[in-house]
Amino acid sequence: MGIALYSTAPIPVEVYALAAAMLALLGIIFRASRRIALAAVGLSLVAAGLGWAQIHYYYAPEPSAIHRVDESPVIVRVRARIVDQPIVRDGQLKGAKALACRATLLAIEEDHSKWRETSGDVLLRIEPMGELKLTPGDEITAIGDLARLSPPSNPGEYDWQAHFARADVYMRLSVNQWQALHVVSVSAPSVLWRVRLAARKALASGFQNNNNRALAMALLFGDNDEALEEAWSDFRASGTAHHLSISGTHIAILTAFVLLLGRCLMLHPRTVLIAALLFALAYAGLVRPSPPVVRSVLLCLAVGASILLRRNTDPLQCLFAAVLVMLIYSPMDLTNPGFQLSFGAVAGLMLFTRRVSAWAWSLENEHDRMARVIRPPQGIGAAWQWALHAFVRSMAAGLVAYSISLPLIAIHFRQLNPWAVPGSLLLAPIVGCALVTGILKIALCSLIPAAGALSAFPTEAATRAMRWSVGVLAHLPGAEIGMGSVAPWMVGLYALMLLLPLAPYVRSWRLRWVFPCAAVLLFSATPFLCSTREPGTRITFLSVGNGSCAVVEMPDGRVALIDCGAARQRDLFGRTIQPFLRDRNIRRIDAVFITHADSDHALALDDIVAAYHPQIHRETLAGKLPGLSGAVNWEVLAPPIRKHLSSNDESSVVRLKYAGRSILFTGDIEEDGIASLLRGLIPLDSDVLIAPHHGSWEKNTADLLRASQPDLIICSSSPRLSGLQRSFNKLAGGINLKRTGTSGAISITITPQGELIVNGFRDNP
Repeated sequence: MGIALYSTAPIPVEVYALAAAMLALLGIIFRASRRIALAAVGLSLVAAGLGWAQIHYYYAPEPSAIHRVDESPVIVRVRARIVDQPIVRDGQLKGAKALACRATLLAIEEDHSKWRETSGDVLLRIEPMGELKLTPGDEITAIGDLARLSPPSNPGEYDWQAHFARADVYMRLSVNQWQALHVVSVSAPSVLWRVRLAARKALASGFQNNNNRALAMALLFGDNDEALEEAWSDFRASGTAHHLSISGTHIAILTAFVLLLGRCLMLHPRTVLIAALLFALAYAGLVRPSPPVVRSVLLCLAVGASILLRRNTDPLQCLFAAVLVMLIYSPMDLTNPGFQLSFGAVAGLMLFTRRVSAWAWSLENEHDRMARVIRPPQGIGAAWQWALHAFVRSMAAGLVAYSISLPLIAIHFRQLNPWAVPGSLLLAPIVGCALVTGILKIALCSLIPAAGALSAFPTEAATRAMRWSVGVLAHLPGAEIGMGSVAPWMVGLYALMLLLPLAPYVRSWRLRWVFPCAAVLLFSATPFLCSTREPGTRITFLSVGNGSCAVVEMPDGRVALIDCGAARQRDLFGRTIQPFLRDRNIRRIDAVFITHADSDHALALDDIVAAYHPQIHRETLAGKLPGLSGAVNWEVLAPPIRKHLSSNDESSVVRLKYAGRSILFTGDIEEDGIASLLRGLIPLDSDVLIAPHHGSWEKNTADLLRASQPDLIICSSSPRLSGLQRSFNKLAGGINLKRTGTSGAISITITPQGELIVNGFRDNP
C-alpha cells in the first residue's frame, strides 16, 4: 500500500522515515494490546514503503546526468559502458536498422576534451547501425542527443517512461550515425553470457522457417525478434500474449518435466527435488530477467526449501514472502504490469481454484456422486471421470486467471479478450510440448551440434501449431475489444465482489458466487454499457511528430479520420492510432479522408483499411464531400483542379462546420498552394486553423492568417522545431497557438450549443 501511494503523496522522505520509526516504536510499547500494535506496525510499513518507493523513483545521486537534462535533447559526447545485449530493430527511416541497448554513463565531455565523471543508465539507440557490433561490457565514446525519457503523448499509448523507470532508466541517448560511436575497450564476455549465447545458438539451429525460430526463442528465452511482429499482433488480439512472456507457467512446466524425468529414472525424491531447484535457477539465468521470472524462482526456492527442511508449506505465505523480497530489492516492480498480472493470477489460483472446482462439482446430481463412491468406475469409465475432473480443474483455473487479470488488462492495455480462457486452454498443451522439446533440443545440440535439423522438427511442429491456433483465435468475432478508461472505483468494487467468497461470515453459496459471477459479467460488458462519447463533435489531433492524424467523432456516432501518417514513426497504427481508439472505446471507423498521399499523411492507411474497412476519400477535389453529410458539414475548398504542382501544394483543403463553428484543415500546402487557395471566391474565416505544412512559415502565410482570422491555431509537429516553424510562431503573434509536439494530443470538443473546449493531453499532467 505504501509503494502504491508513492506518486500521490508529497515527497519528504525524511518525514516518512521518522514516521515509520515512531510507529514501529509505538507498536513495541503497546504490544500487549494486539489491535493497537498491529495497526501501528501496519502504518509503519506503509510509511516505510512509501518513502522507499520515492527514494527509488524521485532521487538520484548528484553525479547523475539526470540533473543536467530535460525532455529537450542536448548534444553531448559521453563515455559509457554497455550493460546488456543490443537488440537490432527496424529503424524509423525506411530500410534502416537500429541498435538499441542499455548503457551506463561514465563521464561527459565538458570543454576542450575535459571529462567530468557522471552516472546514470540510459537507453542507447544507434540509427542507422551500419557495421557496428557491441557486446555487454564494452566501453564506448559516443556523440548524440541526450534527454529524459518522455511520458506518453497520446491517450492510450503505452507509458515507456514509467516502464524504463522501473529499471532505473530515465534518459535516452540517440546516436544518429554509427560513425559517431567508437569502442574504446572490448570486454571479454562473462561465463554466464557465453552460456546464454551457446543456449540460444543451440535452440536456433536447424529451423526451416525463420518465424517459427523467432517464436521458439521468444517462448523459451523471452527474446524479441522482428520476425515475431505479425505473430505478436495475433497473440495480443486473442488474449494469449502471456504465453510469449516468460512466467511462472514456463518454469512450472519445465520444472515439472524435470521432476517427472527424475521419477522415471527412479532417483531419490530428495535428489530429484534438488535437481529441479537447480534447473529452475539455471533456466532463470538463461532467460531475460523480469519480475514474473524472479517471483517464480523465489517461490520455487521457498517451497522447495520448506520441503527439504521438512517444514509445513503454505504456498500462499511462500508467495507473499517472495513478493516481499522482490519489493524490498526493487519497490517500483509493484507498478509493473507483468508483476501485477503474475502475482495476482498466482494468488487467485491459490485462493479460488479449488473453491470454484468444488462449486462446479456441487451442481452434479447427488445420487450420481454417491453411486461413484459406492462403486468406483473402472476402465473407460475411470478414464472418462479422470478427464472430466481434469477439464473442470482446467476450466476453473482459466476462469479464475481471467477474472483476476480482467481489470489489470483493462487498466494497462485498454482491451478485453473474450477468447482468452478457451484460447489459453487450447494452447496450454501445445506450449508445454514446445517448451519441453525446446529444452531437449538445447541439451542435444549442446552435446551433438550436427543434430540441429533433426532435433528442430518437433519444436518447429509445436510452434507452427501455435501460430495456426492463435491466428484462428485472433480472427474470431469479438476478439480484442477496446475497453476505454476504467475508473478506480470500478476496480475497487470489482475486487470487493470478487473476494466475497473468502468472507468467513457469508454462508449462502448464492451470496458467495452470484456476486463474483455478476462482477465478471458486468465488467466484461463495460465496453458495451459505457460510452466515452460526449454530446457534440470531438476532433482529436494525435501527436505523431511532423505528420498528421485527426480523429473526428461526430454526433451521430460515426467516426472519420483526416489523414493518418507520420514522417518518422514505426508502427503508427499499432502504437498510436489503435491504442487511442481503444481508449475512446471506438470500434468502427466509417471514413478516412487523405489530403495527399505523402507518408507523413497516409503511412497507416493500409493498416486501417485492413482492420476497419472504412470508406476512403483520397485527394478529393473542391466541392461537397459525399457520404459524410449530416450534423457535421464537410466541404472541400481546394484544389479546384490538379495543376501539376508539388504534392504538398496539391493537398486537399477541407473545412468542417458544426453548431456555428468551423475548423479549416490545410494539409501541407506551401506558397503556391496558399496562393491558389486565396484566389478562390470562398471565404476562409474559421474558428480554428490547422496550420499548413506542420506550422511552417511561407511568404504568404500572413495573408492566410488574415483571410482565415482564427481564434486558435493547431500545428501537428515534432517537439524540435525547424527555423521555418519558429518563424511561424513569431508570425502568429497574439493568436492562441498549440503544437502537438509540446501539448501532446490536442482535442477540440464543439458542444451542440457552439461552445469550443480545447484540451492538450500533456498540458495538465
